[in-house]
Amino acid sequence: VESVILDDEKTGIAAKLRHIRAAGVHLELDDFGTGYASLSHVNPNEIDRLKIDRRFVQNINANGDNTKIVRAITELARGLGISIVAEGAETEAELDKLMAIGCDQVQGYSIAFPMPQDQTREWLVARTPKRARLTVLQGRLA
Repeated sequence: VESVILDDEKTGIAAKLRHIRAAGVHLELDDFGTGYASLSHVNPNEIDRLKIDRRFVQNINANGDNTKIVRAITELARGLGISIVAEGAETEAELDKLMAIGCDQVQGYSIAFPMPQDQTREWLVARTPKRARLTVLQGRLA
């Protein structure tokens, strides 16, 4: 799918995505750093978030090159006003490193394992500071 979307000369999908984005839908470039996406696709007028591929996140503490890559992607995105999600953080050490680098958001087993929707509310309430809990409890989070 990514190759079809990114090969816009044939598909014209970029114009459709701009229209969708103008309607308020946020667009993400997933698995950044691998696959077909290149720096030419990192445009703050076209995407809202980059998701750094898990291959750069796993073992980030043992692999200095991965640290440099994640830091560079994070700084690039920050400079362009694009938010970052680091995928695949599976240990507390990886989570700590990503936080130190300045990743906006982290996704992975160090945060939580996948769970059914009915357990999500309880999980969020247990990890939300008291003051913010009022919003979570009063909101329509099912």
